Amino acid sequence: MTIFVNASNIHTGGGKVILNDFISATKFFNQINFKIYIDSRFNFTEFERKNVSFTKTKKRQRFLVCFEIEKQTHNDDIVIYLTNIPPIIRHKCKTVLMLQNRFVIDYFSLSGFSILTKIRINLKKFLFFINK
Repeated sequence: MTIFVNASNIHTGGGKVILNDFISATKFFNQINFKIYIDSRFNFTEFERKNVSFTKTKKRQRFLVCFEIEKQTHNDDIVIYLTNIPPIIRHKCKTVLMLQNRFVIDYFSLSGFSILTKIRINLKKFLFFINK
């Protein structure tokens, strides 16, 4: 069994904390292989282990990661998305979405945020609802 993790948009903040904790926990599961897709800015050198492999992704490749994962998965694998957005395709194996950004699914006022942040959050909301 392999666990695939799409963390292709994580490099700072709360997402980085979650990803660091997840990768640290892989040392307790030596019999499982982990393939983790990470943002090219994420430093993974402190987490190198035999059962964990990393693939760096560039910004423009993020939406294509799900297709790369699908090519490699088998029915008994697990795919975990730490991206706040569901995959645009359905995988043949169990798929889990870890949603940690409340602004994506809840209706909170975005006043006080910059225009770029408002656009980014609204784009994520749109992608979440069309892919769910």
